[in-house]
Amino acid sequence: MLDMRRLSVHTQVSVSDFLTLFSARTHEGFFWSARPSWILLTGALTALTLSTILACVWPEGKTDGLPTVGLARKTYDDTYTLWPLWVWIFCVLWWFVQDGLKVGWRAQVHSVTMLACCSSIGHCEELAILLKQRCLI
Repeated sequence: MLDMRRLSVHTQVSVSDFLTLFSARTHEGFFWSARPSWILLTGALTALTLSTILACVWPEGKTDGLPTVGLARKTYDDTYTLWPLWVWIFCVLWWFVQDGLKVGWRAQVHSVTMLACCSSIGHCEELAILLKQRCLI
């Protein structure tokens, strides 16, 4: 089990980084509000597939002098091979939480910004003009 930690962290980082990219590219809405370009989708699928496969089948040995073994390999002390699945489930669940917090936080910031501008300007018509000029967005 201890030999698998590095590859589980590697898988978690690569999966969560790409999922964060899909979340961050849709500024105001949820990640499904805009379809990704084919080149982004192809690159992400290729990179995630390769990194997951490599993390699963990595041979038992030493990496930088530390013992390492693939997540789906049966070793002498551990026969459980579903670690990659659990890493993916963990990443996807937190991705939904992250995206929901992004949308909620952005809505909160925009509502506070509009209230502050209305009270400082005094007239909401002027705020509408500023918003149309994209000064506050």
